[in-house]
Amino acid sequence: MKGILAESETAATYVTHDKVEAMSMADRISVMHQGKIVQAASPTEVYWDPAAEFVASFIGNPPMNFLPAESSGSGRWTVAGQCLEGPASGKNLNWAIRPEDLRVSDQVLGTGQDCGAIGPAYTGDV
Repeated sequence: MKGILAESETAATYVTHDKVEAMSMADRISVMHQGKIVQAASPTEVYWDPAAEFVASFIGNPPMNFLPAESSGSGRWTVAGQCLEGPASGKNLNWAIRPEDLRVSDQVLGTGQDCGAIGPAYTGDV
């Protein structure tokens, strides 16, 4: 269907509850939660830069993992007992990571490992 629409240069609105179908067919998708659009963007942006914790937990299989993060001040955060760098916000938030971004290592965690925040959404707001 995506090829047919591209060839005919026709815009279309396609509604589906199938996340995989939406991510593979669309140029842009809208993710709805409780009847409201939470994020409207390209599939790549929705996957890598979700606008809300709901989007991050809904898109992807397996979904993102969330760990509570406690601010240590000055952009430093304690996550699962490890000190990481992140946003300067002093408000506690959830740290999110996709399973494919994890790797097994012989090194001890917390020794100079820096992480960036994923989107502005992990403040507990949906």
